Amino acid sequence: MRGTFSRTRKVTSNENALYKLETVRDDDWDFLIWISSQMKWEIYVYLFIVIWNNTEFGEDRIFEFQEETMSMIRYVKKLKCIDDRKAKEFANLLIEYRDYRLGKNIIEKGKFISFVLHELEKTHGLKNKSDFYEQLKVLPMKQKNKLRDIVIDRIKVLIDKILDNDKSLMNSEKNDNSNLKDELNALKNEKDILCEQIFELQKENSKYQAAHGNLTNLGFSDEDPNNIFWLNKDIKHLQDLLGDFTLVCPEYEIDFTKCNELLSFYKCNVEVKSQHGKQILSAALQRLTIETIIAEAKNFFLTNNLTIEANLVTKTKEIVDLTNSFTKEYAENDEIAKAIPTKIRQQIHSMLGSYAFSYDDHPLLKNISEIVLNKLNQYRKVIDDDSDEDNEIIPIIRKIVQLFFYRLEAHPIIPEYHFYENGTEINPLFMESAGTKSKDMKKLKVEICSFPVIAIFDTINDKSDNVFSKALIIPKPKSNNNTSLETAITTNE
Repeated sequence: MRGTFSRTRKVTSNENALYKLETVRDDDWDFLIWISSQMKWEIYVYLFIVIWNNTEFGEDRIFEFQEETMSMIRYVKKLKCIDDRKAKEFANLLIEYRDYRLGKNIIEKGKFISFVLHELEKTHGLKNKSDFYEQLKVLPMKQKNKLRDIVIDRIKVLIDKILDNDKSLMNSEKNDNSNLKDELNALKNEKDILCEQIFELQKENSKYQAAHGNLTNLGFSDEDPNNIFWLNKDIKHLQDLLGDFTLVCPEYEIDFTKCNELLSFYKCNVEVKSQHGKQILSAALQRLTIETIIAEAKNFFLTNNLTIEANLVTKTKEIVDLTNSFTKEYAENDEIAKAIPTKIRQQIHSMLGSYAFSYDDHPLLKNISEIVLNKLNQYRKVIDDDSDEDNEIIPIIRKIVQLFFYRLEAHPIIPEYHFYENGTEINPLFMESAGTKSKDMKKLKVEICSFPVIAIFDTINDKSDNVFSKALIIPKPKSNNNTSLETAITTNE
């Protein structure tokens, strides 16, 4: 209820108000009804302050004021468990007013009471706050005492009700939590039962997978070194080793005649003495190194077919051929039987690709390293006596043989490798050149290919989905004149 009040009062001839509750007029009853009907406890804190502010404050009232104020503070502080911020705010308001009335704190009385009346008016619906304040002033002391009793009683009732509701809510939440806990336990038990059933099914399924799924799955897991991601990473590492090993730098004495013959062999019309010519020479030496290692490895396996690596490959091929023949004859419709030859080839070559020629003194590594170094020394010789070429070439040979003879053979469909020749049109799907953008490739052609493309070629659709590693090339302009590479790229841009 919103209150409106009259300033008109009955007074005695000596102007002293002699109100009694039973003689209050209708307007005064509105005043009382409005106060006692409020449902927010905050209002009664403000009313308590306003009523005491309109009460004469003599020595006889100090104890009464302190007792009532302490009661109000205690009631308000009970709400700390529900709304700590608001409880502190209103308790401090009461403490501030108490200290002011007892002379312990100097506050601006006018501003303080204006704030309280403002809150009653704007926040809690009091109309005509000045009429209300004036009417409160002329109430007899007995009525003011009665009003304070109403205020204290109402705030106690409201706060107790709030606490009881909160307690009921907590009990309800406890019951709800208890029910939820029971449901959770039931679900947990059900989950445990289902997990046991799943575990048993997984055990049964694993037996089937061992007999069927694993045998028919020809791909590689993410962690397998022959997975295309890891294979490509190892190829990049091999390319870096080759690039460092064949780099043409001041530490080498170059035989320009021999080097020009090598470039001519690869159809490169470049002078070695230029900086660009040295880059071409380095790429040519990389290609020569790879081709020499592959050719000599093939020759080694032909002449040393009793080594364990060569013997394994030979026996594996025999078994694969026999199982293929057996499958075609007796188990043509059995998926597991059809996968066995490929699985055998994959497993054996995967093992060889990881562990073959692990020892640096293996005959294959020693023989091929000697041949490669002798061939490279025809073109450039090391000036520095402290060179460690003998040790640098060993891991390169090992990686090249493992890659081209074993790791590629471990794939379900065996990839092929191919060097592109001088003058070939550039295809960005299969070739890459350091520092050359794909959009510029159409203006160029191959000068020399230093590392082969490794891919499963789809000659019909020319797809790049199955490219394991692109060929490394150095390009040249398509025109036959002396146009530089940079000029060819920037032309018509």
